[in-house]
Amino acid sequence: MEPVYTPEAMRAFDEYATARGTPSIVLMENAGRGATEVLVRELLAGQPSGKRVVLVAGRGNNGGDAFVVARRLLVLGAIPEVFCRIPISGLRGDALTNAEAFAGLGGALTTLDAEGLPRLSQAVASASAVVDGLFGTGLSRDVEGVDRDVIECLLVARDKLLALDLPSGLCARTGRTWGVCVRARHTVTFVAEKLGLVTAEGRDAAGRVHVVDIGVPTDPKGLPREARPCAMRVVPSDVALPARRHATHKFREGHVAVVAGSPGKTGAALLAAHGAARAGAGAVTVASFADTVPSLDARVLEAMTFVVEPVESRVAELLRGKSAVVLGPGLGRDARARAVVERVLALAEVPVVLDADGLAPFEGRLDGLRARRAPTFLLPHEGELGRLLGISSEAVVADRFTRVREAALASGAIVALKGACTFIAGAGADRASVEVSLVDAGHAALATAGSGDVLAGIVAAFACVLAPRRAVEAGALVHGLAGAEWAKANGDRGLLAHEIGDRVPEIVRGLVR
Repeated sequence: MEPVYTPEAMRAFDEYATARGTPSIVLMENAGRGATEVLVRELLAGQPSGKRVVLVAGRGNNGGDAFVVARRLLVLGAIPEVFCRIPISGLRGDALTNAEAFAGLGGALTTLDAEGLPRLSQAVASASAVVDGLFGTGLSRDVEGVDRDVIECLLVARDKLLALDLPSGLCARTGRTWGVCVRARHTVTFVAEKLGLVTAEGRDAAGRVHVVDIGVPTDPKGLPREARPCAMRVVPSDVALPARRHATHKFREGHVAVVAGSPGKTGAALLAAHGAARAGAGAVTVASFADTVPSLDARVLEAMTFVVEPVESRVAELLRGKSAVVLGPGLGRDARARAVVERVLALAEVPVVLDADGLAPFEGRLDGLRARRAPTFLLPHEGELGRLLGISSEAVVADRFTRVREAALASGAIVALKGACTFIAGAGADRASVEVSLVDAGHAALATAGSGDVLAGIVAAFACVLAPRRAVEAGALVHGLAGAEWAKANGDRGLLAHEIGDRVPEIVRGLVR
């Protein structure tokens, strides 16, 4: 897994390094050197000599990083021009030292006030590359005035722009934009990836992210607690699906019950069943209401069907011999659906994946799930999580990381907040803390109706053969990779949900250890 950090952790890293004898100016020099290497390789085709590069330097250390890059470009024969947000006499510390070093070599320098904006626009238009060093991780307010005008000047340069640490105007913690935000083709981030680069608008704003080592220790031994990762990114090497034994049989590979569907919504049940089967469940039974099962019978091939009414007796019969349950897709939000949800959760002693309508009975009362002893997985999107927490979907979008942790704490369940970056939160090893992992392997093509139903089935199938948290992580990763593989051949739209499931076996094949 790859660590992801908050901006507070980054500051703790810097303080830890300098307190143990590494001068802060050395860290700045290392940052500038690494950024220059990426800039030359990615935007100057390895040939910096004679190339014009525009650099925007802010008031703080991010501006100091820009001056290091400018000085190094000058030495390499490039023609850098720095637009500094304030006169360099107003800079402090390491930023001032590096600004004076650049100026001392004869580097071109313009103070970026209202009068300097027209010159910036002209320079950006003719430059081979543009470097954004206006704001770093410390920004915590909306961008206004001349700063906003500067960012708007840079927006036209996305295809040739490299951002230092993170795009100016992006919140390093939440990935939201502070009114306006630079859009970069490349972002060079220092030490490790920041949370804001992987969530909300961060991925679109940052472009391709390059992590540069600047000499700050990241070994957890000796680090202060505030410097620990806030989340861990799941990558394919983290997932190990067990190989099947030659003498296996279908029920040994897991029997998934999909309790889903209602009149007009049978597709959700079928897609969840398809996801479970494609992810390796040995058998799948689709259970629904008496007025729904005939429609399911007309469509299913590989799955069995089951009528859950009368609920008092039939649910117990359904659960007999099952390895995992998907509960909710297309089930409806009426009284009979609620009765099914409550009965399944009361009786099931196996993992239950709650999705879509299955979440509705717990809106505003997540603590109602804490009594369950078997693993419970919640797979909400932003609107559903908002209703579960009793807040708006906008409040969830504003800080997805915090909200998924709150839901995990309140419910005692493993919660996967679906999105371009899926956050997965659940109890830590001590049962008192919450650990967060994230999966950002997906693609915009996955934004299609039924995609989440397929994911629910995949997670249930994996819950038959993996530990609970690993099942959710593996499910989100496989789902994302399946969408990304489809997009390679077809582009970013037109994906049908059942096609996600069809791609799953080829992804799974590469994850069997």
